[in-house]
Amino acid sequence: MALVLCSKKVTLMLLDPYRLLARWIKKDPEAWIALGDLETRLLERYFSPLHSPIYISGMARAGTTILTEALATHPEVATHIYRDFPCLFTPYLWNRLLGTFDWVPFKKKPQERAHKDGIMVTNLSPEAMEEMLWMAFFRKLHDESHSVVLGTYTGNQPRDQKFSDFYKAHIQKLLLVRKKSRYVTKANYNLTRVSYILNILPDARFVMVVRHPLTHVWSSFCKDALFRKSQEQSSSSLIHMDQVGHFEFGYHRTLINTGEPLAMTFIQECFQKGDDVRAWAHYWAMLHRFIYSLAQIHPEIKIVRHEDFVLEPEKNLREIYDHCRLTYDAAILHKAVLKIKSKAHPIIPDLQRAIIVEETNKVATDWGYDVNTYP
Repeated sequence: MALVLCSKKVTLMLLDPYRLLARWIKKDPEAWIALGDLETRLLERYFSPLHSPIYISGMARAGTTILTEALATHPEVATHIYRDFPCLFTPYLWNRLLGTFDWVPFKKKPQERAHKDGIMVTNLSPEAMEEMLWMAFFRKLHDESHSVVLGTYTGNQPRDQKFSDFYKAHIQKLLLVRKKSRYVTKANYNLTRVSYILNILPDARFVMVVRHPLTHVWSSFCKDALFRKSQEQSSSSLIHMDQVGHFEFGYHRTLINTGEPLAMTFIQECFQKGDDVRAWAHYWAMLHRFIYSLAQIHPEIKIVRHEDFVLEPEKNLREIYDHCRLTYDAAILHKAVLKIKSKAHPIIPDLQRAIIVEETNKVATDWGYDVNTYP
């Protein structure tokens, strides 16, 4: 018993500096941007040209994590991982430091992630992290009061150039420390930044995942409630989500404003009245109208329906690899397919199901979905 208590005390002592470091980075991003620039100057001689970075996006709960985990098995691919937090601004030095402890035999076993959705992760699992960089340079990307859709520029040319240089160097450092050649990122917020990213990286490729509104809206509603309950029990979850830039669910939930003021007002009013299922359904419709329009004008975007992906993973992976300019063989394909699992459909109460159908029917038709039946 004494040994267990001692172990817990040691763990807390180790965690406290880690949390303090995360808070410092959040509070003073400019200092860490400067440190990142210093790291770049030390390493830029070793950089290789960037080739077709790959962006996985979609409304949260669409299935972007499963797709990212599948692509992360590719031998050429590097992604952000859980242990990149909090020192995302100096990825090379941070990873080299942590890499010195990779020999330690007492490693944590895989555990279910906070979403409680059956996805098991370790500190080496792919994770959405790059939002920390965007937030450090642009402070109003998570403001529901105005559209967050970016054009080719933000209007602040010096800041745009600084971000472009820092962002490209960040990717190159990540590839360097991982000893890989292709960058893949899961970043749902980037669905409103396609034009901006293409201006920085003209050969970027995008894969956007969509999902049947019945399962998608219900999942969003349930996960939002789950995170709120978790954050009531412990504030650490809320603090961490703020630091890493995950605002999809919980008490600091921030919706993505795609430039439809009437739709945004309606969604916000529904949330305020406690009509959360209707709010999530209307939000689904708004985001998927935007994604549909976006895909019509950008050939760099490939749309993947989550249901098709899990039903025919090999066929869809071949198409995704081709679109993303990733070479592959049977062994690479097989390893990726093993990451893909389907789930049983949830049981949705009749009243909530009727609301989802009412709010999403018109937009769902554009995607080939019949909202009256499961896919």
